[in-house]
Amino acid sequence: MSSSRFLALRRMWAPRSISPLGQRDRRLGDRQHPAITRGCRAPAAVRSEELHDCGSWPAGVCVQLFISHSGKDREWVELVCKRIEAAGFTAYLAEYDIAGIGQDLTPKLCDAITASAATVVIMTENAAGSPIVREEIGFALGQGKLVLPLVTPDVARNPAALGMLNGREYIPFDIAEPHEGLLKLTDWVNQFARRQQDELHQAQLAAQHSEARAKDQAIAQLQAQNEAATLLLVLVAALAVTMLLAKSS
Repeated sequence: MSSSRFLALRRMWAPRSISPLGQRDRRLGDRQHPAITRGCRAPAAVRSEELHDCGSWPAGVCVQLFISHSGKDREWVELVCKRIEAAGFTAYLAEYDIAGIGQDLTPKLCDAITASAATVVIMTENAAGSPIVREEIGFALGQGKLVLPLVTPDVARNPAALGMLNGREYIPFDIAEPHEGLLKLTDWVNQFARRQQDELHQAQLAAQHSEARAKDQAIAQLQAQNEAATLLLVLVAALAVTMLLAKSS
């Protein structure tokens, strides 16, 4: 593809405005709550007619998606990340996570995949030939993570290139004509966002109900203790009266 056509595509899919809080920061986030990061940046904007209402996350909460890719596909990775971030997710790219520089890369990738709600694989010919991408896919599947492949036509025609993703449903992603693939990706991330929000809401309701039950149990226990103490006082008073009556007789 010519550089002029690629620049035109980038302008087509570029966000109209970027918040100062939207600068790239791919830190792993709060590891105490897998797939949840705190203090996330505002998502980049996309065309309103293409972005469906996917609800909203609780204040200060974003869900992280791990982006498995080849570094040779940097331009297309950025287009995909814009779509993911527009739905309110944090797109994790290992090259922007400066933690562990100079050390073995594998533990950082494993931690990031574990802390992500799902893994999005940009499966181009470059990615199909990358040992790191294959390891990321294998680890994500081993962790039981949802894996969403975006597969280019040349890879789709070669089952061997798909590797562990062979036989799985995927989104066709033609980098020469990315419009349809990006629209399908937008639909997927919006639906996934709604599911994640529903699960988070249900978890919050369950926590509230559990807290309410714990309070009710504590109140009931306190009431039982008060009743037991009152009964004991009554028995002591009755015993004292009996002893006084016995002495007087």
